[in-house]
Amino acid sequence: VSPRFSLYYYLNKIAGNSLTKLYKWANVIIFSVISAAMISVSSTAVRFLFDIPAKLDWYPYCLAFVGIVLAVGSIV
Repeated sequence: VSPRFSLYYYLNKIAGNSLTKLYKWANVIIFSVISAAMISVSSTAVRFLFDIPAKLDWYPYCLAFVGIVLAVGSIV
């Protein structure tokens, strides 16, 4: 596929180089947050196997859950 048919080519052509870079970085941030959330959701499902209590606060307070998140994240 030719690069002339990509979204970034047309965005660069219409809006310029600076807005194209801003759009790319916005995509990086959005997809990073979404993937981190999905890893957390998957880890919540795995915690049932090890009988770890539910995470009810916004911060992790159980080191076992942090280990599960790191393990699931490394596998993914």
